[in-house]
Amino acid sequence: MCCNYNFYDDSRNYGSISCSSTPSGASIYINDNSTGLKTSAYISGLRPGKYWIKYIYPEYRSDSSVANVQAQKTVSFSSNLIDTSRFVDFTRETGEYYHECVLCDKNGRIITGTAYGGLFIYSEGKFKNYNTGNSSIPSNMVTFLFQDSDENIWVATSLGVVKISAAGIWEIFKTSNSVLPVNLVQSICEDGGKNIWMATKSGLVKYYNGNWEVFTVANSSLQSNYCTSLCSTNDNSLWIGYYKTGVSKYQNGVWTHFPITSFGLSNDYSYWRVFCDNGSNVFSICSSGVYSYSSGSWSKTTKYTGLCSFFDSENTLWISTSYGYVILKKDGTQESFYFYNDSYLKDVIIRGITQDKNKNIWFATYDKGLVKYKYYK
Repeated sequence: MCCNYNFYDDSRNYGSISCSSTPSGASIYINDNSTGLKTSAYISGLRPGKYWIKYIYPEYRSDSSVANVQAQKTVSFSSNLIDTSRFVDFTRETGEYYHECVLCDKNGRIITGTAYGGLFIYSEGKFKNYNTGNSSIPSNMVTFLFQDSDENIWVATSLGVVKISAAGIWEIFKTSNSVLPVNLVQSICEDGGKNIWMATKSGLVKYYNGNWEVFTVANSSLQSNYCTSLCSTNDNSLWIGYYKTGVSKYQNGVWTHFPITSFGLSNDYSYWRVFCDNGSNVFSICSSGVYSYSSGSWSKTTKYTGLCSFFDSENTLWISTSYGYVILKKDGTQESFYFYNDSYLKDVIIRGITQDKNKNIWFATYDKGLVKYKYYK
């Protein structure tokens, strides 16, 4: 006896997907096509096979998964969507949680250095990674980033410095092929004469067009060989921060030293960091707080201290701490510091700060990776 069997009419040959999300109300897409449904929803009548499920919710990061549908069974896809209305992290894209530094270059690219994964360059929505396995970078630990006036990118690593030209040509500088006293460079800056300066724990290095010069306490008036940070102002003054021993100014061959007593301190065993705003104002951070320089003397600006600092396009000062970040905002003629311990960056160590062309602030953090803080007025 023969009978006709219609496979498509038999409900036993189909499976289903249970879709849910937090928050609910996310639009559900299957294989990039909108279902017209929102979570929570139950989708039945699906032929066995693999389906790509995607949830989209405004101001939240989209999430997706592959659902393997089987006949007479229900597969569930539940997702806790990440709020991106203010903060967006990129650990999913980079796979790296420990970022050491971050820079927005003159072309609008976001460049970030990591503790273990090398260098990442973010452009047109995509990240490209440069590590010891796929490039000539000497180490996967990137400690500092700087772009000079010729748009060269300087990448300091634990095993040498990389100069990446605007044309994409790489040069590697180490103790073996240059006069660098050590391979680890703490900080890099450029003065008005296009000289590149590098701070190391074994002296101060000057580089110009292939020519090198090293300043130490033995051959110059450098206050200490352990240089921790650098900045250069509009009047072509070079400022050097030291480990434990304060700050120096170098201008037209003349040295001016500011030991810790210049800051009203009897001792301070921290890394002194110097930085400049968008004009010619100089600041220094130590474990006692932030100090500003004016007319030959230093005054304490705030008790807050941090790991790094950054002046944005509106000349607002951002200071990172191990517990959040501090910003200085001007209200008329008054300046006020505000401490932010957002739940998203609560107790996160911020190692670097920069701003993109859309005024978004980018944080290089430990534990949270690379984080974008969306600009708003």
